[in-house]
Amino acid sequence: MIPEQSVIYLENNKKNVNSNNYEFWWRDKCVASIEVKQLKLWEIEVEDVLEHKLYNLFPVLIFKYRLKLQEATTEELEKIKDEVLVEIKQIWQQSRSIYVEITERDIDLILSVLGELLSYFDRVFFEGNISKVGEFKMTFTEEIRGYRNQIDKFRQAAKQAEEEKKQAEAEKKQAEEKAKFAVTKAKLQEKFDTAKRLLAKGMDAEFVIDVTGLSSEQIESIQQ
Repeated sequence: MIPEQSVIYLENNKKNVNSNNYEFWWRDKCVASIEVKQLKLWEIEVEDVLEHKLYNLFPVLIFKYRLKLQEATTEELEKIKDEVLVEIKQIWQQSRSIYVEITERDIDLILSVLGELLSYFDRVFFEGNISKVGEFKMTFTEEIRGYRNQIDKFRQAAKQAEEEKKQAEAEKKQAEEKAKFAVTKAKLQEKFDTAKRLLAKGMDAEFVIDVTGLSSEQIESIQQ
């Protein structure tokens, strides 16, 4: 089975006319053909990443703003800057929410790359204004540590809840087994009492066995 492949386009390059259809040939004969999926970054939203679990695209989503920033006027730059910051904050929040899906190291990588891209935009297009006015911290160390502590608390709480659930299930099973044993013991005692009464009235042992369902050894123990 051939794993699914994807071609990721970071920017809308009109010069790129290459086909993503490929053929497999064997002895001058086409035995199979595949069409590689295209992922166009400028068409992908944060919701798409979450829905299709394309978490590796999270940090590069804002790269789609590069061409727009290059072509923007001075008046447009401020508006685009606000768009970039809104999306970065959204990516930041969503990246922290998927800790159960990916490893801590992967989340750190997402946030680090996101920080580097924001730093690049800030330096190239905004003259460092984002960093100067503190609209968004350029170093994610404290945020990473903060979210890591939060995740650790969630995981610890989840682990404790799971242990409590297992303990409750074990206690419930034990109680059910005790109740089942008590019922079985009561029924057996009832059979013994019936057997004693029948034997006391002089009934034959075989008859008592048929009536009570007790074994011959159990009837013998009662007789003794």
